Amino acid sequence: METGMEQRNIVLVSGSGVYGAVSKYITEFAAAFRELGYHTVILDGNLKSFRDKYRYLKEHISIYALVDCQAMVADVLPECLEDSSVPRVHYLCDHPLYLYERLERLNESDIILNVDARHTAYLKKYYPRLERVAYVPLSGTGADIQKPYQNREIGLLFTGSYWVPQMPVHKTAEMGFADSVKWSVQTMLTGNPYLSVEDALEKVLESCQVTVGREEFAAILSELSGVEFYAREYYRDRMIRTLLKAGVDVWVYGNGWEKLLCPGREHLHVMDGGAEVARRALGEAKIVLNIMPGFKAGFQERIAAAMLSGAVVVTDISDYLKENFSNGKEMVFYELDHLEELPSIIQSLQENPVRSEKIAENGKRVAQKQHTWMQRVIQMAEQIEVYHGKTADFEANAGGELTVPLCELRESYVVEEIGVRLSEEISRLNDLEHCGCAVQEDVDRLTGYLREWEKQLRERCGYRFFSGNNLEVFLADCGSVRQLLLMADGMLCGIREKYDAAALEEFASGLGAGENRLLYQKAVTRLFKERYKEKEDPWIKLWKQDLEAGTILQSCPGAVCARYEQAVSGLLYDASCDMFYVMIDGKPLYYPQEFSDEQVLERYRKLCEEQDRESAHCYRNGNLQIPDGAVIMDAGAAEGYFALTVIEHASRVYLTDRDERWNAAWQKTFAPYRDKVVFLHGVLGGSEAECDVMTIDDIIGTGRLDFLKVDVGGAEQEVLLGSQKVLGNAAAMRCVVAAYHTHESEAQIEHILRENGFQTDRADGYFLHMDYEKPVWENELRHALVWAERN
Repeated sequence: METGMEQRNIVLVSGSGVYGAVSKYITEFAAAFRELGYHTVILDGNLKSFRDKYRYLKEHISIYALVDCQAMVADVLPECLEDSSVPRVHYLCDHPLYLYERLERLNESDIILNVDARHTAYLKKYYPRLERVAYVPLSGTGADIQKPYQNREIGLLFTGSYWVPQMPVHKTAEMGFADSVKWSVQTMLTGNPYLSVEDALEKVLESCQVTVGREEFAAILSELSGVEFYAREYYRDRMIRTLLKAGVDVWVYGNGWEKLLCPGREHLHVMDGGAEVARRALGEAKIVLNIMPGFKAGFQERIAAAMLSGAVVVTDISDYLKENFSNGKEMVFYELDHLEELPSIIQSLQENPVRSEKIAENGKRVAQKQHTWMQRVIQMAEQIEVYHGKTADFEANAGGELTVPLCELRESYVVEEIGVRLSEEISRLNDLEHCGCAVQEDVDRLTGYLREWEKQLRERCGYRFFSGNNLEVFLADCGSVRQLLLMADGMLCGIREKYDAAALEEFASGLGAGENRLLYQKAVTRLFKERYKEKEDPWIKLWKQDLEAGTILQSCPGAVCARYEQAVSGLLYDASCDMFYVMIDGKPLYYPQEFSDEQVLERYRKLCEEQDRESAHCYRNGNLQIPDGAVIMDAGAAEGYFALTVIEHASRVYLTDRDERWNAAWQKTFAPYRDKVVFLHGVLGGSEAECDVMTIDDIIGTGRLDFLKVDVGGAEQEVLLGSQKVLGNAAAMRCVVAAYHTHESEAQIEHILRENGFQTDRADGYFLHMDYEKPVWENELRHALVWAERN
């Protein structure tokens, strides 16, 4: 390693991030710094070897600057913050509110670079002690292979994940001041897409006549991260829904798109592949869609990458974009408060390929000149040189790469580091091969790494690496399989499955396949004890009592289940129809002939637990004031319990269930009310339902529906999508919908109902729905019901 005093050595700290963004940025920074004449070394802040490596570098070279993203060194190397001899450059890739604790620990001389001009203004206003704050926009990397514009096969591309918008705050009569502030900010952000979260908070506090100091304001703002993220996903969701509903085809890369359920879903084309595959797809796209991640005065990586790939960028506006680009010349703008215009903007570009190609050419030319990572790193380098009291004078000769010899590291650290790198590279190649876009260069790259790592392992640790097919053996040798797999983003599916099975071996082999329910329940209990041990939610505390007592968890808290542990009394038999029945509010509720007395007792016990007034699953809790003469539908009626409890209020009740065994039991249960009950057997579905699937729109037609209860085993979202006309046309209507079957159910259901003008609320408490066909760790406590009302 060269150690000349004139050599300018930059240490860059990498780490984890969405789609490996932080690692990607750091790699781009290092390459650009070297072109400017600096020498660079990248250290992974997530590895155990990080501190040893940094200590070695401090002892053997003069460090000219330390560069990281998201102020990561505040967590992984806090002692360096006291060293004023080394300038530290922190590139904040998101709103500072997400980095509150790290910002509090930074030194006043640290260089803070933001990706949004409003973030810079925020730091200068609320963190005046930070003296070196500047704005450096994001950039991106174009596709390596770019097809001629007219030969591109992807019409409209969006790269990014989808999260179902989940309101972090719900308005209630008992809402405290803190939640009231959050609710007000949340309402303002979803009502004004150009308002920043800090501006919204300032307005809310002013309207409440509350004055706070700078430090307190920053602390309050940090509590609004969930609200700020919700606003981002709210607009992303609306943007995509608007296009799909208008019949515009959209190709997407990213996670979570299977959770998007909406009219026009058939126009969404979800593509396989991770970040690298998505980047290469930019070279095959004519139009790339962008939406700012809350950046009101910034640039975005997706924009730069698309422009550099020769695609037309269609994006919402920001202060920076309006100042540096012309609408219709280098890119095309749309407005989030006029999303109804977006489909026609896209269609116009698709119908005018000559104009679109010209915009793409202009955009690429401007991006190559002004918006590459090199331009951004020049701005960073200028800040570093000013710190040293020098004028930026970049060398014509390229710099070099520095390394830390493996002989300086502990053997376990060597194995860990190589294992992680191996995991990343195999995952990357696997992703490219799966999607059919791997090229020989990719294979050669991995082969080269394997040879180098085998040599290092053999020389340093005595390990022999055989081939990529023996990854499991290699990782087992490392002795830290769990950590390696958690750190390696996108590990091969087969290896992850093996790890998952190994992690559950102490419970029983084959768990998650439904082979042993008792052991499965024990596994969930143990998982929850760790997962919820720090939670202070009073409703979760009910479950924690069970965990502390070592009770095997069931669907409801133990205090509720204990009331029905013994066989529930009151089972009756009707010899005239050979059916067992129970009494509900003085009315008989029949069970099918096929059910034995033990089966009926077990179902009745579960029914009593779920409908106990202290259960989160109780339909009769909440605002269920059903007016006399109401038209009611019990979708997923099963034994017909809910319909029976509200039958006196109804002028008509529709019962639906896919299990025809209930038909004869319904006939007996509802015999006294036969003139106002309609029995329907079959599958309820969505707006794109097949011919043998019923929809609520088809059942109700132009008639009215006053109350809808839906509990259909996880298909609630599809059923609501098949109720769009009924929901949208209702003058006044109430709903109660089961929301516990999947992690996304609650947010998706709330979103569909709110889109149709309903106000929503969630049932108090939590419900546990164990799906024995899924891995243990996918279990969680969920709100059981969503209530909704439209007046």
